[in-house]
Amino acid sequence: MSTGTNGACIEKCGDGINDGLFACDDGNLINGDGCSNLCTIEKDYKCKGGFIGKSDSCTYVPTEIVSVITYTFTNILI
Repeated sequence: MSTGTNGACIEKCGDGINDGLFACDDGNLINGDGCSNLCTIEKDYKCKGGFIGKSDSCTYVPTEIVSVITYTFTNILI
């Protein structure tokens, strides 16, 4: 958290302090660890923590599609 020119608090991405403005903040600006350099949660990750004044921790949870089956039905008149 930093202070703006008018004295207002400004939440800063990457400082490890998540006060609720960003989806996540794990304390760095590195992509590929679950929380992006823009403080958004990356695909296939779940992030938790991030309580006021505390950084988030992210875990890789891959989404897997086992199979997709498509059926086509045709009306048959006998």
